[in-house]
Amino acid sequence: MQIEFYSQKKKLGQGLPMKALRQELSFVFARVTVNLQTLFVLTTPLYYVNAPPHLGSAYTAIVADAVARFQRLLGKKVIFITGTDEHGEKIAAAAAASGSSPSEHCDVISQSYKTLWKDILLMTSSSGQLTPKHEAIVKEFYSRVLANGDIYKADYEGLRERATRECCPIHLKPCLARKEDNYFFALSKYQNVLSLNFFQCQFLLKPHFWSNFLRSGLRDFSISRASVDLGIPVPNDTKQTIYVWFDALLGYISALSEDKDQSSLQTAISSGWPASLHLIGKVEHARVHYENLSLSSACEAVVEIGNTGNSYIDERAPWSLFKQGGDASEAAAKDLLIILEVMRIIAVALSPVTPNLCWRIYEQLGYSKDRLDSATWPNLRQSLFHSHT
Repeated sequence: MQIEFYSQKKKLGQGLPMKALRQELSFVFARVTVNLQTLFVLTTPLYYVNAPPHLGSAYTAIVADAVARFQRLLGKKVIFITGTDEHGEKIAAAAAASGSSPSEHCDVISQSYKTLWKDILLMTSSSGQLTPKHEAIVKEFYSRVLANGDIYKADYEGLRERATRECCPIHLKPCLARKEDNYFFALSKYQNVLSLNFFQCQFLLKPHFWSNFLRSGLRDFSISRASVDLGIPVPNDTKQTIYVWFDALLGYISALSEDKDQSSLQTAISSGWPASLHLIGKVEHARVHYENLSLSSACEAVVEIGNTGNSYIDERAPWSLFKQGGDASEAAAKDLLIILEVMRIIAVALSPVTPNLCWRIYEQLGYSKDRLDSATWPNLRQSLFHSHT
C-alpha cells in the first residue's frame, strides 16, 4: 500500500473561507489510498542483545510505530512485531566480559529494550524475548529444509572477527582462525530461479549493489556452529547449534504464533505472513521507506490544515462578530466550532507521529483518551464535511 499526502497553499478568497478550509482537508484525505485488506503486519529488527539500545534502535522503532498508528487510523488490524535476538557468539562474549551468565545478560539487555519501548510509547503486538514456541518453529523449519535436500555437511575453514563475521579493516580487531564441520545451506542451487525472478520478471531490488551481489554468483553458506553453545541445537546433530541468522529471522514468524495453542509454521504463516512492511535500522533502508511512506510530507500536510485554519479565523474575525450580537454572534459561534473541529482533526491526523502531544490536544478539547484511540481516518473525512454544512 502506498500512502501519499498532498497539500497546496491556497489564497483564501473573499467570502469563501469555509470552502477553502474544506478543500484543504479534502486534499489531505482524498490522496490516501486505502487497501481493503484488513490486516497489516509490520516488523522492526529483532535487536541483538550484545549491547544496550542506542539512538538508532529508538529511531527505527519510532518510525515503525508511526506507520502502525496510521494503519490503525485506516481501520486495519495491525500486528506490530519487535523483539530481541538472544543467540550467538557475540552475546556469549559480551556476557563473559560483564561477568554474568548469558541468560542473565540477555534478561538485563532485553529489559532495557522493553524500558525504551515503554518510554517512546510503542504500541506493539509482540515485543518479547525468544520463547520455546520459537525454538519449535526453528527446528521444524530446519527439518523441512533438510528434507528438501538443501542442507549438507562440509568443512568450514577461514578467518572470522567475532563482531562482524569476517575480518574488518575498520574495527581492526583480531581475527580468529576457524576450522570445523558445519552444515551448509545450498543457496547456489537457487541461482537460476532467483535470477529469473529478480531480473526477467522486473522485480525491483534495491539498493542496486544487491543486484550485483546476485549477478556475481550465489555461494552456499554455513548455517550451524560447532563451537557456539548459546543457540538452538541442530535437530539432527545436537553437538552443533543453528547459526543465529538462520534462527533469528524466523522470530518474525514465530511471533505470529505466540497467542496460539499449537505453534507450527503453518499456523504462524497463516496468521499474517508475509509481513506488509519490514523496517531495518540502516540509513539506505530508512531512506527508501521514507520516500515511499513520506512521513515528513504527511506532517507538513497536516500542519497546512492548521495554517489554513489560522487564515480562516483571521478572515472571519469571530471576536468582532460577537460584539455585533444577534445572527452575527451565531455565525461567530459556528466559526469557533469549526476551528475546534479542525484542531481535533489535526490531533488525530498527527497522532501516529506525536501521540502524547495529540492526546494533550484532545484533552484540552474535552475528549477522553478512548475517543482518540477509537478515532479512524475514514471518520475524519466525514466529520467536518457533514456536520457543519
